[in-house]
Amino acid sequence: NFYLLFTSVINKQSFKYEDFGLFLSFVEIGEFIHSAYLSAAQTNLGCCPFGGILHDQTQQLLKIKNSLHKPFVAMSFGTIN
Repeated sequence: NFYLLFTSVINKQSFKYEDFGLFLSFVEIGEFIHSAYLSAAQTNLGCCPFGGILHDQTQQLLKIKNSLHKPFVAMSFGTIN
């Protein structure tokens, strides 16, 4: 069993594309989550995404040094019984 944490630098695309950059970040994260679902199904793993994470505490726990990287969503993976 393991967890996968997705982070995003939302300001990076917003700088160039303004408000549309936020939409692009959401689409990009959605693509990663979709790929993770497909990979989990292929390897017979169960998975569940969740967004209820404490951003500041997660950054400190994982020692994410770049303050622009924000924890966005996490996924848990495990065997199906």
